Amino acid sequence: MEAEFDEFSTELKADFVHIAEMIEQVGLQSVGHPHVAHVEGKIWEMRAEDAGKWGRELYCTQKEKRVVILRCFTKKTNKTLRREIDIAKDRIKYLRE
Repeated sequence: MEAEFDEFSTELKADFVHIAEMIEQVGLQSVGHPHVAHVEGKIWEMRAEDAGKWGRELYCTQKEKRVVILRCFTKKTNKTLRREIDIAKDRIKYLRE
């Protein structure tokens, strides 16, 4: 997961750190669009933008109000690709084991 995050530009990394800090300060329920959005089922995404590239971190929540990042990637289109969502779904399975 760290390798995926490391591929982000410095600006995208800074934006994601800022979003994480907001979540810590005010709670996940208080941080809404455009910073976070529901994707599908238990999967949500954090959103950041830098020079026409959109960074996404797909995540889910766990007990004790933990946010677990499942997948980090950049995209150039409006829609999140199915394969990215499928990777996140596969990683959720490992959390349950």
